[in-house]
Amino acid sequence: MIRLNSLCFTIGALVLLPGATACDRSGTGSATGTTERQAESESVAGAPEALRSAAAPEAVAVTPVPPPGAFPAPEGPDLSGLDDAGLAAVMQSLQLRLTEEAQLAEGGARSREVRALAHDLEIAHAGALGAQESIFRQFALVPRVSAVSAQIDADAQRAIRALRRTLVPAFDDAYLDRQARVLGETVALFDRMRATTTNRALQAQLDQDRVRLEADVRSVARVQRDLKTGVTSLQPEAPRGTSPLPY
Repeated sequence: MIRLNSLCFTIGALVLLPGATACDRSGTGSATGTTERQAESESVAGAPEALRSAAAPEAVAVTPVPPPGAFPAPEGPDLSGLDDAGLAAVMQSLQLRLTEEAQLAEGGARSREVRALAHDLEIAHAGALGAQESIFRQFALVPRVSAVSAQIDADAQRAIRALRRTLVPAFDDAYLDRQARVLGETVALFDRMRATTTNRALQAQLDQDRVRLEADVRSVARVQRDLKTGVTSLQPEAPRGTSPLPY
């Protein structure tokens, strides 16, 4: 019934057949509607081939909907092409990034709590750098710069410049937000490097560093909560619009 209604409407619109309006009445079930539908079907059957082709409904191509998870989020930089020397350079770049940003925040943060956190982070990650260098010397492993480590270094320099331009009232939040994100990324990269290398000394160093990184994630989250609830001790603000650093 539905196909006949659609066909009648199409033919009536194209060739103005006299019984085209019967399609509108086909739903009434009357004998007149049935007779007119039969007449129109005969008209279509006797119509030229071109007309029948025009009247036939075209097939509509349906694009299948991809299932959930068909396009997973990227997992970060590709480490598959890195050997132990390349991984060593990534390890150094990650720790150096955290150390340099902590040094900046130790002198630029308003609250004592953020400065104390930055001081702890600086000492911890500078110490991790020293431990890494000791392992590298022990196994005659010379870190080799790769696209991954170079990208981490470039990101660190951009972050340093951005933090230096941050106005004093917003500096603490900007630094903590940055550290929360960077520490999470670093933990994820350490896990992936741990799975990539077969060097037991590197695996042991990655495991040791990861424990400290997890503690740092918790420390940053705690200070962020304190800032939001007004628990931290803020120093007097510098004049409006000034940088937290003297340079």
